[in-house]
Amino acid sequence: MKIISRYLFMVVIATLFTTAVTYGDDNVNSGNQKIDANDYLGAIADLTKAIAIDAKNAQAYHDRGYAKKSMRDYSGAIDDYTKAISLNSNFSAAYINRGYVKDATGDYSGAIEDYTKALQINPKEALAYVNRGLSKDSIGDLPGAIADYTKAIEIDPKNAPAYVNRGITTAKIGTFQNASADFTKAIELQPNMIQAFNNRGRAKMLMKDLSGAIADFTKAIEIDPKNPIGYFNRGSANSVIILRDKTDAITDFSKAIELDPNFAAAYTGRGNARIMSGDINGGIADMTTVIKLNPNDASAYYNRGAFKILNNDKNSALADFNKAIELDPKNAEMYKLLME
Repeated sequence: MKIISRYLFMVVIATLFTTAVTYGDDNVNSGNQKIDANDYLGAIADLTKAIAIDAKNAQAYHDRGYAKKSMRDYSGAIDDYTKAISLNSNFSAAYINRGYVKDATGDYSGAIEDYTKALQINPKEALAYVNRGLSKDSIGDLPGAIADYTKAIEIDPKNAPAYVNRGITTAKIGTFQNASADFTKAIELQPNMIQAFNNRGRAKMLMKDLSGAIADFTKAIEIDPKNPIGYFNRGSANSVIILRDKTDAITDFSKAIELDPNFAAAYTGRGNARIMSGDINGGIADMTTVIKLNPNDASAYYNRGAFKILNNDKNSALADFNKAIELDPKNAEMYKLLME
């Protein structure tokens, strides 16, 4: 049975902050102060006043774009960053922030273009390399992403997110030892970086170092007991240890679900652990919840059908397999073999 985890590796996106400025314009300064206080509506109001006073104030457009981005008004943010760039063609921060928004909306090629422009203006901008690496990773250019993260590290050897991101991409090409080394370096730089512990733990799992993985996930939980990912990861590690009682895994998955009731992968993990513990009805119930959360998850129907066979409910299992085939026709032969 396949456990699908959307948290196998987590991408760390560096946060882009507006630069504090003093232009003698009280509205710009007030807008920045409100951004720092997360009062984005107030910031937009002040920065709009600044623009009304001086329609050529590129910084005011840039900062208003940041406030709009923070409110997920991505279209408005792009418009403001674009206006800032039209007023100041060398405004590298505007290119970086516009690239960030393009990446967030799935325009990875556009984001890469913006980060590249920022680097043409300032070749020492490590953040542009980090974020361009993320966009390259998203379009499948893994070597290009690794090269960008490496360049960011050359510029800023203490850039922990760059090490984490390089480790994530390195793991995708199967070099888990190198990935683990990058996560370890990030931990040296930021000892409480839960992303680094969680990702190093996943790398250790893939290298079959389950005790090391559990130690890393436990550390991530100690750093942030309210983060469901650490519990999910530790539950996953406990699940794959042969001959171990699955109680610990079930407990961890249950805690992840308590913290995030919509965490479908945690229900999948708990359902599999329950089956391995002999709780067939519990496993079926968890897969039913996964289906409610994601009605198009073919694997959830497949798993539930397999569990129902264990419960001698063959007719209902057949219905689940047929639904799995409908959603995922390329695996039809596998489902048909199980139905036979």
